Amino acid sequence: MRLRQKIDFAIQVFKSILYTLQSGINLFTLLKSIRKAKDSYLNDGNRTITYAALYDETCLTIEKLKIVPKNKLSSRVILIADNSFNFISYLFALSALSKEVIIMSSQLSDLQLEKILENYPQVLMLTDNKDRLANLRTKSLIYSFAEINACVINKVSHKIRRNNGKITILSTGSSNIPKPIERKLNISKIWSPFTELISKLGLLNYSSTFITVPFYHGYGLASLILALFLKHNLHFTTKFSAKCITQFTNNRIECLVLLPSMIPKFIEIDQNALGLFRCIISGADKLEATWVSCILNQYPETNIYNLYGTTELGICSIATHTDLTNNNNTIGRFLKGIEYHLQADQQLKIRCPWIHDQCKNQYVSTGDRIHQDKNGLLYYLGRTNSSFNIGGEIIHFSELEEKINSYKSVAKTRILVSKNEMMISELNLELTLKKDSAFNEAEFRKWLNRTFPKYLQPKSLHYNDN
Repeated sequence: MRLRQKIDFAIQVFKSILYTLQSGINLFTLLKSIRKAKDSYLNDGNRTITYAALYDETCLTIEKLKIVPKNKLSSRVILIADNSFNFISYLFALSALSKEVIIMSSQLSDLQLEKILENYPQVLMLTDNKDRLANLRTKSLIYSFAEINACVINKVSHKIRRNNGKITILSTGSSNIPKPIERKLNISKIWSPFTELISKLGLLNYSSTFITVPFYHGYGLASLILALFLKHNLHFTTKFSAKCITQFTNNRIECLVLLPSMIPKFIEIDQNALGLFRCIISGADKLEATWVSCILNQYPETNIYNLYGTTELGICSIATHTDLTNNNNTIGRFLKGIEYHLQADQQLKIRCPWIHDQCKNQYVSTGDRIHQDKNGLLYYLGRTNSSFNIGGEIIHFSELEEKINSYKSVAKTRILVSKNEMMISELNLELTLKKDSAFNEAEFRKWLNRTFPKYLQPKSLHYNDN
C-alpha cells in the first residue's frame, strides 16, 4: 500500500467523521464527503457522471421529493428498483430525509409484495417502474422516479437538516418470504474490521470497480458504499449481458464484484474476460473450487478473493488470494474481533461486537455447518436445515413446498437442487398430483410466476398421479 494512498484514505476517514457529526449517520453524509473527488465518476454503460454531479443530482432529488406529503416522506419509505443512477440518487436522498429506507428486490412476485406490505400499511413507495406495481392490492402511495424527476425546481438548497437515516434490506433470510434485516453499527468498533477488509482485499491498490450484483442485495449495497467511500471509478449494470464485456474492456476496470454463479457466465461470453481484471471479489454464495482453480490456472495475473457472511451479520470471513491458492475450497479466516462457537454438529454461531441489535449479547446461528482446520482456515460444509443457497438467496425447502402444496391440484411437492454443467445450482420440482384432478402445466407455471420471484422458478418439472 503506497504512502499516498494511505494518506488519502486517512483524509477520507477524517472527512466522513466530520460530516457525520454535522449531518448525522446517513448515506447522504457519505456522498457529501466525497463530492469533491477529482476525476472520480460513475458509469452505467450508457452514461457517465462525476461524483460532484451525483451530489448535485441528489440535492435536486431532495428538493423534488418535497412534492410528496411530508408525513409520508419523513417516516418509512420503500425503494424498489433495479440498479440505476436514479436508484443511487434516491437512496442517498431518502437517507437524508426519512427515518427508515426499506430496500426491496425488484424480482419479487405480486403475491410476495402484497404479503410484505401487510406489515407496512399505507407506506410511501418509490420505484423505477410503476407499471410493475399496477396490479398490487395496496393502499400505499406509489410514485415513479419519472414522476418525481418531472417536477420543475427553481432553487436547490444544499442545507440539509441533520438526520440519522436507517437502511433496512428485505432479505429472504431462511425463508422464501422476505424479512427485514436492519444493521445498527457500533461506529467505535467498526473501523477495525473495515480497515482489515480493505487491507486484505488490497482495495487501496485499485481505482476502479465494476459491480454486477443488484444494489437491493446486501452484498451489492455494501459494495456500492465501499467503492464510493474509496472514491473508485464505479461501473455498474442493470442486467449482466454481453454488452457488459465491452463496458469493462473499453474502460480497463481493475476490480470486479460478483456472485460466484456469474463466473461461468463471464467465461461463456468471453473466455478472456475475467483475465482483464486485476482483482475478482466473490461473495454471497458458495465459490466452487472448480471456478477458483479455473481462475488461478487461466488468469495468473488476476487475484481472486471470497467473502463469507450472513445477511444478519454481514461479512464474517475473508479468503485471500493466497488462501485460495493453497486450498481452492476454503472460505478463509474470520475477521479479527469475530467471536464464534463451533457446535458439536459443526453448526457455526457468531457474535459481532460491532453489530447492535436486540440480540447483541447473544451468539447468532448462521445456519451453516463449518469446519476449521488447525491453521484457522474455514470450510463450508452445507446448511444445518433443509435449505439451500441459490444465487445469494437462501431457499427454505419446507416453506416453499408447503406453498406449492396449496395449489389446487398438487398433493405433495418435493424440491431437488442440482448442479448444471457450469456448476450453477438449479431448482427442480417433483409433484404428486391429487387423485382425479385436472392439471395444466402451463397454468401451473403461470401461477409459479405470479407467486414466486425469478430465482425460485424451477428449471425442470416432473409430476405423477397420486
